[in-house]
Amino acid sequence: MNDEFFEPVPSPRSHDEEREIERKPWWGPPQNVVGGVVPVSLTMANTGDVALHIDNLTAYPTGFGFSLQVIYRTDEISQDLDPDLWDLLPSRVAEDPERGLRFGVQFADGTKGTNVNRFPEDLETEPELPVLWSGRSGGSGARYVHESWVWPLPPPGPLAFVVRWNDAGIPQTRREIDAELVIEAAARSETLWPQEPLRGTGTWVVDGGSIAVVREPSEEDDE
Repeated sequence: MNDEFFEPVPSPRSHDEEREIERKPWWGPPQNVVGGVVPVSLTMANTGDVALHIDNLTAYPTGFGFSLQVIYRTDEISQDLDPDLWDLLPSRVAEDPERGLRFGVQFADGTKGTNVNRFPEDLETEPELPVLWSGRSGGSGARYVHESWVWPLPPPGPLAFVVRWNDAGIPQTRREIDAELVIEAAARSETLWPQEPLRGTGTWVVDGGSIAVVREPSEEDDE
């Protein structure tokens, strides 16, 4: 018996044809490279109730990544303080411009990237300023971890990390390391194989620091 209950699978729409796009170095760590470890563990602030700590620095030929840990003394304290780096909504800032956890990096030449400067809308055009962008973030209870990406590699000289979190009683605080540590670690990175282009259909977007693709709407979607 010929079962015709299910219709044939339709052919892909012409506007959904897969295309390739070159992965840009400011989007995040190269997927084909094992980074070099930077021997740095840096406490940015410690109020006795809340601490901010940087570790897991890893350098690549195109930039470096690290983790910013938000550590609370008790779970109860964490309920009153929002540790989100990447959700500085305009509505929140309008209500109180001083609220929220602010974080940034500054190179020896004075250029900087912060969590206030959002990722450029035009993903394929090289940004003018250093990029500080979010990778994975998460946690629960008394510890929250933000993974971040900085592009490009810093020039020689001091590399500064800067925080300010008025809600937690942390004034603007600056800590510096020698950028040569990052540059040397990048030289120790290992390329595993050639970089593959991204493949997909539609429009490329940033989602939590990852580059994803969404299908472009068509006239048929409006019917």
